[in-house]
Amino acid sequence: MIKKFPKTGNWQDFQRLCTALYTKKYGTEFIEYGTIGSRQYGVDIRGRIRGTKI
Repeated sequence: MIKKFPKTGNWQDFQRLCTALYTKKYGTEFIEYGTIGSRQYGVDIRGRIRGTKI
């Protein structure tokens, strides 16, 4: 099944959308990680699935 979503206006909205979609798809909480300018080594969203960090 293909779902279409409207384009987001900026990267922050896109990140929030991805966080919500991952949370829904995997049935576990995903969160936005870090803050603007912080050292997060490319990680923007994080969660845990069956004991594994994603």
